[in-house]
Amino acid sequence: MNWMRQEWSMQWPRVRFEIYKSGAILVGGSVIALAAKLLHGVFRIPDSYFYGALFVIACTCFVLLLNRLSHAGTGKRAASSDDVERENKKLVIHRAVYAAGLDTEVSVTDKLQNATRDALVVTVDSTLGGLLPTDPASGVPKRLDVTYSYGSDKTFDVSRLEAPPGQIMRLVIPEDSKAKAQKVEEITKDQDLERLQKIAKEDLENIRERVMVTKQKTIFHFDIGSDPYIEVVLSLWNASVFDIMTFGKVQGHTMYGQIQLPIPVNLFDSTGPPGPTYLSLRHCGPAGVLRLRQFVSHEVADRMYAERDRKIPIDFELVAIEFTTCPVVKRFDIYGPMVTISEAERV
Repeated sequence: MNWMRQEWSMQWPRVRFEIYKSGAILVGGSVIALAAKLLHGVFRIPDSYFYGALFVIACTCFVLLLNRLSHAGTGKRAASSDDVERENKKLVIHRAVYAAGLDTEVSVTDKLQNATRDALVVTVDSTLGGLLPTDPASGVPKRLDVTYSYGSDKTFDVSRLEAPPGQIMRLVIPEDSKAKAQKVEEITKDQDLERLQKIAKEDLENIRERVMVTKQKTIFHFDIGSDPYIEVVLSLWNASVFDIMTFGKVQGHTMYGQIQLPIPVNLFDSTGPPGPTYLSLRHCGPAGVLRLRQFVSHEVADRMYAERDRKIPIDFELVAIEFTTCPVVKRFDIYGPMVTISEAERV
C-alpha cells in the first residue's frame, strides 16, 4: 500500500493540472462568448475586426493561463520527486571495509552506498556476494565493518564475521528495523535460493574437500600376548550442505616404506568392534570418529619399533573409505593419512 500512496502523491499534481486546464477552457470559453455577444450588439463593431481581435485576446489569455498552471504542476512534481529521493537516501553508508584489520583490507563504501535504498542486505562471504572481484584474503577469516546513519546525523557501527564453510551470513542494515529487514528478506528470497543451489552444486563437485579432519591420533598397540597393530583415529567434520554416511567399506593396502603390508585394513566407528561399522555426519553437525586399524606381524612390529627414529612413513593414503551423500546420492572416497611410529602413542 505504501507504493500506491507514493505513486498517487507523484501523479496527483498532473491530474489536478488537467482538471484545472479543462475547467479553465470551459469557463473561459463561456465568459468570452458572452462578452463577445454583448459587445458586438452594443458597439456595432464590424465582424471581421471584432472576431480577429477576439481571437488574439483569447489565445493570449489561454497561453498565460496554461503557462502558469504548467509551472505550478511541474514544481509540485519536482518537489514530490525530491521527497522520494530524500526518502530513498535515508540510509547513508559513511564507511565500509572488508578484511578489516588485515594488510589486504579493501574499502567497499562506494559499492554499498550506491546500492542503498531504505534497507541494505550484504552476504558476508569471501567476495561479499559478488561485490568484490576476488577474495581479498583467501583462507583467512575476514570481518566486514560498516558505519552508517539512518534518517539523522547519528551514526552506528556494526560488524560481521565471514561465514564458516557451508553456512550463510548476512548483514542487514539498519539493524534496528525488523520490518525493513523482513522486506529485504522477501526481496532477496529468490537470490538466496539461487545462491544455495550454487553452493549445493559446488559442494557436490568438491565433496571430498568438504569433509575435514579436525583431529588425528596414532596408536601403536604392541604388547606381549596380543596381536600388534597401528590404529589411526580420525575425527571428521562435514562442512557440506549434504548429510554423508559410511557403512565401513574400505579398500586398498597400507605401505610401510616401500613394502606393502599384507593384512587388509579394518575400519571401525567409535563403538566397534564388535558390531557393524556405521558413521553419519550431518550438515555442519558434530564431528564423528573413524578408526583405521592395521594389524601387523610381530616381526614387522619389532622392525617398526626398532626403526622408529628413522621416521619411516606408514602410508594409509592408498586406503579408501567409501562415503555416500544424502539426499542427493553420490559415492566418493576419503583416503587415509601418512603417519610414523615416532608420533604414535604406544599402548
